[in-house]
Amino acid sequence: MQYDPGSLPAFDRPFAHAYSFGLDAAGDVLLGISMAAPLSLLAFAPEEWLPVSVMYAETLLLANGIKETLKNAVRRPRPFMYADNPPRRDVESGDFLRSFPSGHTTMAFASAAFFSYTFAEYFPESPWRWPVVAGSFAFAAATAGLRIASANHFPTDVLAGALIGSAAGFLVPFSHTVMRKNCGENKTGSVSVSFSPCGTSVRLCW
Repeated sequence: MQYDPGSLPAFDRPFAHAYSFGLDAAGDVLLGISMAAPLSLLAFAPEEWLPVSVMYAETLLLANGIKETLKNAVRRPRPFMYADNPPRRDVESGDFLRSFPSGHTTMAFASAAFFSYTFAEYFPESPWRWPVVAGSFAFAAATAGLRIASANHFPTDVLAGALIGSAAGFLVPFSHTVMRKNCGENKTGSVSVSFSPCGTSVRLCW
């Protein structure tokens, strides 16, 4: 099974080439590093392990949910399907139709944005704030580059993944920051219930 490169948008066409197992594996390694990096916050602020863990889990779930929904809806062939000898395991499993958006890129940028925002929020005066931002996004960008180089994704796939991941990685901790400020210092750990003609709402401050 081989698709016609002429059917691709001009921007993506040069990136339809043969699959590379080595570059694919390197991308897996960088993704693992990117996703593990935010866990270092637990060492810097052990008293915040619960909110950090919950926020990071929410970030990953949101990013993963969006990219899985799009992958299943779009079903775009991967670049290696436009070249000779695509990897058999991907063809047999149907994974060859899951190019858009790039999952590795989505999760790497979600982790980078989460780590960058959360570290800056907890340690606004730290001299490590900008190195954390630069390092996190450098690993995420390298992951995205390897997904293109290994013929798993087109540039448009990784651009979409970077946008989705960055949005999830920022919005989840940002929303928690807003909620915590709205709760106020004296209301931390409290539960409030309010009633209105439209229904009932429950707010937990922690």
